Amino acid sequence: MSVKRKASKSMVITSTIQTKNNTVLLAEGTYAAVVKAINPVDKVLKEGDKPELKIEFAVAGAAEPMPRRYPATLGGRSPLKREAQAILGRSLSIPEIASFDTDQLLNRNCQVVVVHQHNGGSKPKAVIKTVLAAPLASTPVATTTPASATTAAA
Repeated sequence: MSVKRKASKSMVITSTIQTKNNTVLLAEGTYAAVVKAINPVDKVLKEGDKPELKIEFAVAGAAEPMPRRYPATLGGRSPLKREAQAILGRSLSIPEIASFDTDQLLNRNCQVVVVHQHNGGSKPKAVIKTVLAAPLASTPVATTTPASATTAAA
């Protein structure tokens, strides 16, 4: 952390966190992202364990894709269901949920919220906290003639 004094009495505090491979940690915040890969998590399932999916997002400003893990279920209030609906920009119907193909999420735009996670004494790691819908495109400016101009011409 460094502290810089300006000519006034205010201070600007900057902080950079270095990761294991000497790269700068992505700052916390909301970023534009694209779904790049969806894969099952390879792990030995014990009794009662549920299979998981790993979705990788290409995040603006990140050097490598960032993963997020989900239980492989779309039932109830599952995080995969909630975030798949955000990525698609619509609710999923019951028939869609019954036969949902995760590949329809590939290459879709969205936003991700990145936070820093501290595990014990290790250095912090940037992780995806949640996935949001892609921002709506800005509304185009109306090109119609104002009502006052049309009445004046008549």
